[in-house]
Amino acid sequence: MSTEYVLIERSLAGIWRAAGHLYRTHFWTILLAYAVPILPFQILSDLAARNGYKGWEALLNITLVFLGMFVAGALTIIVGDICLGRQSNVLSVYKRMCGALLPRLLKTNVMTGLAIAFGILLLILPGLLFTFWYLLAPSVVVLEGRSGFGALKRSKSLVQGDFRRVALTLGILVCIFISGVFIPLLLIGMIAGLLESNGLLELTEYQLQTLGAYSGSALYVILFPISILVTVLLYYDLRVRREGYNNQNLATDLMH
Repeated sequence: MSTEYVLIERSLAGIWRAAGHLYRTHFWTILLAYAVPILPFQILSDLAARNGYKGWEALLNITLVFLGMFVAGALTIIVGDICLGRQSNVLSVYKRMCGALLPRLLKTNVMTGLAIAFGILLLILPGLLFTFWYLLAPSVVVLEGRSGFGALKRSKSLVQGDFRRVALTLGILVCIFISGVFIPLLLIGMIAGLLESNGLLELTEYQLQTLGAYSGSALYVILFPISILVTVLLYYDLRVRREGYNNQNLATDLMH
């Protein structure tokens, strides 16, 4: 079997390097798989928010949550195909997601969301703990065919085997989103303000908000697939360490 990513034990830095390599090498496949369903609704949600259409904003945000779940599952399959050196067809993956995987993912994600929300309502800390425990649940659903409590328990079991690495991974992802989205938006606002104060640019407040919203959506769509890549590779690594998981096992799991 010709493989692009050999499943062996890797350090956390090694996982991030591999994720970066896979993203750069297959940038357009991964980006389009995420952006085509997400970006139009993200833009519409931003427009609804800025124009005061609260009902439409809420509906679009609910749609984005559903689409995010769908695309995360699709990217899990695409990443698996890429790691095995296969040519991944995005439309074929979407069709597969519309079968038995979709209700399994929906059930598991709803349970995950309820657990995290309940934990946050209690003391915040339990909500963070549930976020760590159930981080790998989507990968478990797609690759192991489990769902609901079974997927959550399996994710928790894998995470507890190496909690520190999982927590560190999640922390790094948060830092990347803060530095990769909010800092560029701040710089864009500062540059636009500087140009406007010197008479080089004339923008209304609404135009500035539009520029910020579109820039934020574009940056988010570019960065978010990295989180899915890293999470999937982390899932592989935890199974390699605990179960001797290999590329042949991955090929079998992708047949679920």
